[in-house]
Amino acid sequence: MQYFSSFHSSLGRIFCLSDGISLTGVYFKNHKPCLIIDKSWIRDQRLTIFDVTKTQFLSFLNAKRKKFEIPLTYAGTKFERSVWEALSKIPYGQTVSYTEIAEEIGNADGVRAVGRAISRNPISVVIPCHRVISKNGSISGYAGGIERKLRLLKLEKGF
Repeated sequence: MQYFSSFHSSLGRIFCLSDGISLTGVYFKNHKPCLIIDKSWIRDQRLTIFDVTKTQFLSFLNAKRKKFEIPLTYAGTKFERSVWEALSKIPYGQTVSYTEIAEEIGNADGVRAVGRAISRNPISVVIPCHRVISKNGSISGYAGGIERKLRLLKLEKGF
């Protein structure tokens, strides 16, 4: 079974997906690629995982939480999962480059593949892909939109 729920935040409406136990997705309105809710999915605002996600997410956006403690389940290739695991190790308030992630997973020549895997991150913010920037320090792509990425980075820097 696939469940979904949504809530409003300072970043706009956030859509959450779950298998009933773990969080399996976090998407924004106007996410790229766009989240398409399947007719077989069940809207359930009462699942504990959705309550926990909303509480922790809003606390994070109010600078009262730096780390999420939510059970996650995500599907992807072995390569994608290795990238997402590397993203999860980036400390709050810090940024790394796509090149550094490629080196971290032992694939220094795979910077473009790393970028593709990051763009497919199914659990935005909780798996902090917003903390990845270009090697030259510029802010580049974000599935939730560059403005959201900038707001998240600013939040984490304490501005």
